[in-house]
Amino acid sequence: MTDNTKQIFVVPFSEDIIRKAGGRTLAVRAGDPGDIGRIAAAVSADRLHCIEVAADSLSGVRLEKEWRRLPLVFRLKSAGRLLDCIPALEDLRDSAARFYLPATGENITAARVLSSLMVKTGLILDGDGADWDAMEDLLVYDSCGKVAHTSVEPFLYVYTEYKNLQADYNELYLEKEGTFFHCDESGNIALSRAALGKGEFIGTLDKADTIDFAGFSLSAREKRRGPLLKFEGCSLCPAWRVCGFKKSENNKLCAMKQFMTALADAADQVNKNAHNNI
Repeated sequence: MTDNTKQIFVVPFSEDIIRKAGGRTLAVRAGDPGDIGRIAAAVSADRLHCIEVAADSLSGVRLEKEWRRLPLVFRLKSAGRLLDCIPALEDLRDSAARFYLPATGENITAARVLSSLMVKTGLILDGDGADWDAMEDLLVYDSCGKVAHTSVEPFLYVYTEYKNLQADYNELYLEKEGTFFHCDESGNIALSRAALGKGEFIGTLDKADTIDFAGFSLSAREKRRGPLLKFEGCSLCPAWRVCGFKKSENNKLCAMKQFMTALADAADQVNKNAHNNI
């Protein structure tokens, strides 16, 4: 039994893996920026969801002109020294690339500056080391600010999709259950990035047609969201429409609750303003 919904396989870059994937849609992990051109040549545009590149800091990123229209996602440890980004600023803001940063206080400040410079950024809301007060300040700037800037993700996604019960901002980070499947160098398939790291596989790429992707995904989703069936904790939170439910198994007070509630309120206001042509 297979799933008819869109499936995207997050794979390391190798000719053998691309061959095993057949005609499937791919998000390809680049070992370094030097692989970007080779990946674009090896995977046709209609099959390429994105190229994911890991790098230490934005200040160390240099984009070639031929990469400008490629769907690039950079996962960075930090923005680095912003003054060092000035020489590459035109290329950074003219490209289709988006730069994801952990939501630390320093990176949130950098995201605001980069947004005002029209560089597309995103913040990773995994709860580890996140500065939720600074995130609220950035949310106010993004949703209410009249100065021209690019929207920081996941804000734009939530503004657009917050009433869609099937939406999940984890999609931005290649983590939406049932859509993204992560593979290792041998073609083993896991349901998530975390499961891949633990070696929890559901099958292999060369036998993907025999895998019940829908069944595995549903089982994992039910396990993760099981606590939501109880009349307590996350099930009572007003931000359930925009939260990724990553902490739903934890009954103690969620550190994300205040921010996620503010994000849901901001999405309501942004859509109301758009409807009223404000």
